[in-house]
Amino acid sequence: MNVQKMRKILEEFYMDTCEVRVRENIVDDQTGRSVPTEKVLISAAACRISRNSASGESAAAPGIASSLDSDWTLFIAPDLMIPEGSKITVNRL
Repeated sequence: MNVQKMRKILEEFYMDTCEVRVRENIVDDQTGRSVPTEKVLISAAACRISRNSASGESAAAPGIASSLDSDWTLFIAPDLMIPEGSKITVNRL
């Protein structure tokens, strides 16, 4: 099976969309100071997230975590470049 066919099959499971934002420093014309701003790098990209594990879940209430520590994997087209430190927002459909 060729790679393109395999990729198409895998991408059929992408049920979510995501937005990727990066932080840039832009010089304010009025003050001349560098101001950190967020810029949308990727918008409405098809993706899928998978929850690998969650720490802090109580045995008395499975599925309810006492903290928000979780390990997630993002599946997205490999040709989309996401810089390290980007802010990723996933919209579940």
